[in-house]
Amino acid sequence: MKKYLSLSLILLCISLLLCSCGDSKAADSSNTANASVGTEAVTQQAAIDIDLTKMSSTMIYSKVYDMLDNPDAYVGKTVKMKGSFAAYDGSEYREHYFACVIADATACCQQGMEFRLKDGLTYPDDYPTIGKNITVIGTFNTYMEGEQKYAELKDSTIVS
Repeated sequence: MKKYLSLSLILLCISLLLCSCGDSKAADSSNTANASVGTEAVTQQAAIDIDLTKMSSTMIYSKVYDMLDNPDAYVGKTVKMKGSFAAYDGSEYREHYFACVIADATACCQQGMEFRLKDGLTYPDDYPTIGKNITVIGTFNTYMEGEQKYAELKDSTIVS
């Protein structure tokens, strides 16, 4: 029995060594070919500083809370988030406000982030229907309305 166990361990070690060997030039050329496919998508993904779409609901809630509580630490960061589209009537400063709203796991505590599209689109014709799931990418920014400071994703695009 001991002999079979030793032989199995030796075979396992040899297998691992053989799997880690390879021609690095062939791997590099393969990676270069793969990198050229979908260059735009790769460039867009590489430029994202905070990707909320890859976080758990608890982490999203915590991160968005921190972004709204400590906005100066996030100004200029590119953020990607997924949630429901929401539109709100404006104020004396703007006609409409748009947000991507994320519900937590129990759907009791929603967090939202205001966004402004970079294109000169008109609402409601060029926007999703309210409640539709969207993914937004934009640059985190703060702005003042009166004496109140607000956070938004400026120059945003809706990617899905």
